[in-house]
Amino acid sequence: EEGAVKKYYDAHQADFRVADQVRVTYVVFSPDSIAEHVIVSEAELRKYYEDHATQFTQQAKRQAKHILVKFPEKATAEEKDALRRKAEDLLAQAKRNPEQFADLAKKYSEDVGSAPSGGDLGYFMKGAMVKQFDDAVFTMKLNEIVGPVETQYGFHIIKLTGIQSTDFDAVKSEIEQQLKKQKATTVFSTEAENFGNILWDQADSLKPVADAYKLTIQTSPWLQRNSHSDGQLQTPKFLEAVFSPDTLKDKRNTAPVEIAASTLVAARLLDFKAAHVKPLEDVRNEIEIKLKSEIAGKAIVKDGAEKLKKLQQGEQLDIAWTPAQNIYQRQARMGSDAVLKGAFRLDVARLPAYSAIESPNGITLVRVSKVIESEDIFPEKRKILGEQLQQLLVGEELSAYIAELKSKADVKFNQQILNLKATDQN
Repeated sequence: EEGAVKKYYDAHQADFRVADQVRVTYVVFSPDSIAEHVIVSEAELRKYYEDHATQFTQQAKRQAKHILVKFPEKATAEEKDALRRKAEDLLAQAKRNPEQFADLAKKYSEDVGSAPSGGDLGYFMKGAMVKQFDDAVFTMKLNEIVGPVETQYGFHIIKLTGIQSTDFDAVKSEIEQQLKKQKATTVFSTEAENFGNILWDQADSLKPVADAYKLTIQTSPWLQRNSHSDGQLQTPKFLEAVFSPDTLKDKRNTAPVEIAASTLVAARLLDFKAAHVKPLEDVRNEIEIKLKSEIAGKAIVKDGAEKLKKLQQGEQLDIAWTPAQNIYQRQARMGSDAVLKGAFRLDVARLPAYSAIESPNGITLVRVSKVIESEDIFPEKRKILGEQLQQLLVGEELSAYIAELKSKADVKFNQQILNLKATDQN
């Protein structure tokens, strides 16, 4: 009802208080923001390709087929020698009839994944296979057959069946992105200081610096002072800058703020909201839900307490109990489940025994219908444990007796005599 909502609102003003907020326009200056406007000429692309042609060839994906002579688990040296001879024989057959490599793989390869397809492994990048296999494949010529190549899996006979195209047109886009990134990084390094100078010299607008570096002026969401939210604009340094007197009162551009590695942001005030308490109308629904939840929770607890009382008085109630299960005391002692702990605090002199355990989610009724005593300890073990306990008690009594004698006795130690005595013994 309205009165309860208003009363809760008045009593919890701090819960609805919002700190100072700002909304800003901002620009991001980084190699990524610069790269999209960098122009790379055709001549630069071709020169880079020619200078790195070998590199592109080496990095290109390879397609290969293989025949695997597999090692058994914990293979002996003698077993490996026999398998090597088998692999060498397969290598000789493959080299005599290269066009029948796939047939040999289907018949003899022990790689269950590739054998059905003639040993074909498809295209893969350098580093995708184990090192020994990789090293062999990426030094082979097209259609070359080599082996045996030893890996932890066994001996491989390998045929290189494809090399990804690395002509200029195939890698032109990759080269362009690489050169744009390089140029943008250089521009960022050399122009970072000038970026700040433009912001300072023309502090009444972000447009000059945006025009100079072809940056997009963006608009932020509402930002709060001392916010702990995630996001590139939620860093402490940036929030300190946008809430500074220069930004709020003088309405000047902020200085560049490094929000990440090689990423500078500058901002300008767009809107400001002073700290305030949210109006009742803005939080009415939230309060109503909370009050209803509290009322429902109290009703559940009350109903649970009433049911518990009836059960303890012996009444039979229509309750959908979960299936009974055995719970060991150590589970309750070591765990954090309040229901388990509550079960072991029950007086079980009369069964079934009942309890009600409150939790944030409501109330849980617990019924203990049976108590299983722990099995008796073997007599021999009982005797050993008894002796150990007796020794422990005697030791504790002796320590206490000695401590009492020390407290009553007037005893003084002559450290020099003790030191001399120790020297004599040595």
